[in-house]
Amino acid sequence: ELKLMALTTFKRLHYSHYGAVIRDSTHNVLLDGVMQPRCVESSTVMHLVDPQTSEELLLIGTCNMSTKLAHRTKALAEKFKPNAVLVQAAPHFSEYAKIDTQCAQTFHEELVRSGYVDYQEHLTKKPLTLRELIFQYRKNVAKFWLHHTLRIPENWYSIFLPGLEMKFAAELGIKLGTPILYAGDAFGIQGMEMLRLEKDFDVFKPLWRYWCGMATSWVSEVKDVRKIFTDHKLKDLTETFFNKDQMAWFVRFAHKIFPAQTDACIHQRSEDIFIRLESQLDGKKKLAVVNQWHMEDIEKLWRKKHGIEIIRPATSGTEDLPLAEIVAYMKGTDHDRHAAEKLTGTTMATESRQNVPYFDENRSHFG
Repeated sequence: ELKLMALTTFKRLHYSHYGAVIRDSTHNVLLDGVMQPRCVESSTVMHLVDPQTSEELLLIGTCNMSTKLAHRTKALAEKFKPNAVLVQAAPHFSEYAKIDTQCAQTFHEELVRSGYVDYQEHLTKKPLTLRELIFQYRKNVAKFWLHHTLRIPENWYSIFLPGLEMKFAAELGIKLGTPILYAGDAFGIQGMEMLRLEKDFDVFKPLWRYWCGMATSWVSEVKDVRKIFTDHKLKDLTETFFNKDQMAWFVRFAHKIFPAQTDACIHQRSEDIFIRLESQLDGKKKLAVVNQWHMEDIEKLWRKKHGIEIIRPATSGTEDLPLAEIVAYMKGTDHDRHAAEKLTGTTMATESRQNVPYFDENRSHFG
């Protein structure tokens, strides 16, 4: 096992990969053992505290499909005892969410039967003008492309539908008598209008970017994700796979394929949620339950506003390298070199010495 880790580490260090620059957006690092995997439970909760004003923000991200994580959120929120609550759901969500269930899947099924989704679609509909027909055509082509490329399951819309965690947070706010701010669904009125206003929504650009403008490392990882979606249920992935690193990968992949739409639906939406959180809610202890892909942006904006430095490890540092595995690899290579020189009776050529990582003049690469 140690040898396999050493070999995969060697491969990671010798091939160009975006994760070497953006540490929070790669999953191969986790599989190769370079970093300890961050579980979904820990990476979807962020407790931010301003040491000067004592303001607190409990930021919880969700994919809206996990019963286990919903009850985790309920326990954390009750312990936190907020005096202001934000949930990423439509203002009329509380009227439809009066469903007596403790299961996330059952809650979604009942929410659909109650007419919540139909009402949302009714609110986002526009008259069928030529411009609207073109927009709907482009949107459906983009959905088809994503399904074909990543093999996204048919029930993937459930990730964007407010779930049991939103219900628990809203009920806690009502129970405590705190102000509750409903920030709107992921693809509610505001989200769809922002998509309509984006002019760069061409049908062929995503295909061109993927087939002709994407590095082989990205294409390789897309194939890995496709296999994961094919072999696992979406609910299981939300509980065990969609941690902070994985979600950052999806956001950056979407930005490469649909840059304008990603900015509108994620980055601008995150900024809007943050502005409303800070301007429309008062209190020292705020609870925000949002879709998981908004967590990173909201955290950065909150830290920037409160003057708290975002501490990130150096991208070129060695603190995340498994030095023990690298040393094991070097020793193994040294042993092979000594064995080869003993069999041949001559030392390795100078040119070969310069192209391998186990000589002293090259070891500075590993810190």
